[in-house]
Amino acid sequence: MKGQYTLVTEVLIFFLGISIATLVLLSFNSIEKSFTDTAITDEMRGVSNLITAGIVKVFESKENTTLILKIPKTIAKNVYRVHVDNNNLTISLVKDPRVKIEQELFNISLSKSIIGDVVSSSEYIAIKSNATTVEIERFW
Repeated sequence: MKGQYTLVTEVLIFFLGISIATLVLLSFNSIEKSFTDTAITDEMRGVSNLITAGIVKVFESKENTTLILKIPKTIAKNVYRVHVDNNNLTISLVKDPRVKIEQELFNISLSKSIIGDVVSSSEYIAIKSNATTVEIERFW
């Protein structure tokens, strides 16, 4: 009987150890996902602020202007898309468009239409202004 008690005790301790290890692993995975989501959002906001500043700068210019901006190729190893439609700027991941931020362009009147759609893999974007429009496009 003593051998059976020892064996049952060791099996229970083994399963308890496996349970604790699994719990720790799952906890670290959820923490990592939380940090990754926060990093993606922060990086998207940074890119959004950079592009918004460029649009405002070009918009304030009274003549035909082109501004070349260097943007990150990826955000957390994900290619992203920049879309501008009048007063709204949207940055979304290409592989998961549900992950996005939207920002309203401020200090800009709607005297010019603002349009554009760019994928970040080009690394450089051109913001072009003329009398009627401000366009965002890839810069080759």
